[in-house]
Amino acid sequence: MFSIPVDWMVYINGLLIIWILFDLYRGYKRGLILQVVDLVGTFVSLLTAWLLAPVFMNLFTFFKTSGNGVLLINQFMSKQINQLIWFVILFVVIRILLLVVTPLASFISKMPLIKQVNSAVGGVFSIVFFGVKLIIVLFLLTTPFVTNGNEVIENTWFKYVAKASEPVMKFADELVDRNSGIQSIINKQRLPEDQIKAMTDWFKENGFTEGEIREFLKNYE
Repeated sequence: MFSIPVDWMVYINGLLIIWILFDLYRGYKRGLILQVVDLVGTFVSLLTAWLLAPVFMNLFTFFKTSGNGVLLINQFMSKQINQLIWFVILFVVIRILLLVVTPLASFISKMPLIKQVNSAVGGVFSIVFFGVKLIIVLFLLTTPFVTNGNEVIENTWFKYVAKASEPVMKFADELVDRNSGIQSIINKQRLPEDQIKAMTDWFKENGFTEGEIREFLKNYE
């Protein structure tokens, strides 16, 4: 886990501008085929990391909650936090490993006739793919891997990304609120109503009683 220094946040918006310009140029040069391979690789990495994270969590733990008297919930929280951390690590590692597919796709994209159409459509598709990347980064910022990710979102253009992606992310609203709630608990911060609701529903789904939930959350209200 790590946190992004407050002094660095002023540079994030500038980095976003550089990133989109770079992606537009790179998208035109690389073409549609390589970008589709990248997009598929990204989703394969996300799915594989999600499936493997519980396995690796049992092998090594990064974090233990300090606890507030409700032992079962403390243990449950530690388990979920470590699973999210492993998810981020595995996603990055698997994504890097899948880069071995790129040379084959590059060869196909340079074949006659394919090359011209590939480059033109690639520039347009790069904008769509950039949006997907922003949403993934936004989600990763809500995980415990970045302990002040919520602060980063609120103080940068990522807050507009969050607003713009609401229709797409509607299905994941509760998951994002839950991740944000976990971040707040790690930082011993007060939980807003949406996070309290998400955490309460989550605890209920996992069999905790009303009394246990109230006892655990009372220090964060």
